Amino acid sequence: MYSILENRLKNSITNKKLTLVSDVWEAFKGEFSKFKSEAYPQVIDLGIQSELYSGSEYGPPCYYFAFYYQIKTVEDGEEYTNYELVYCEFDLSNHKVVPEIKDWAINLWLSEVDEINIFKQIEESNPFELFKNYSPSLNIYGTEV
Repeated sequence: MYSILENRLKNSITNKKLTLVSDVWEAFKGEFSKFKSEAYPQVIDLGIQSELYSGSEYGPPCYYFAFYYQIKTVEDGEEYTNYELVYCEFDLSNHKVVPEIKDWAINLWLSEVDEINIFKQIEESNPFELFKNYSPSLNIYGTEV
């Protein structure tokens, strides 16, 4: 299912040639609202995950926000749940402020926080404020966990 959302997000960002973190965020919010309003009975919760990662031997520094949703499926009478994420991940390898940042993460679910407050918490976060006017390299991808 994440491939559909991944493609929609890529199209909405690349068709408009968006590069600033804040502009990508606006496109992301639009797709989030659209996805939320669509009827997907298998999606039992939807939220946004965001993280600022200072980097290590496991990967370069990055900042991302991602669709984060839980899916319920039934196979052979058994019920299963899993999660899918669709990331807007910004590579911060070439940013001078990176050595000064501290790792940060947040998971916000619609079952716990309304959409407006989810957006507000991301927009008021220190990482978003720090990078919103930058245009780091962007990778959009989805995964299942």
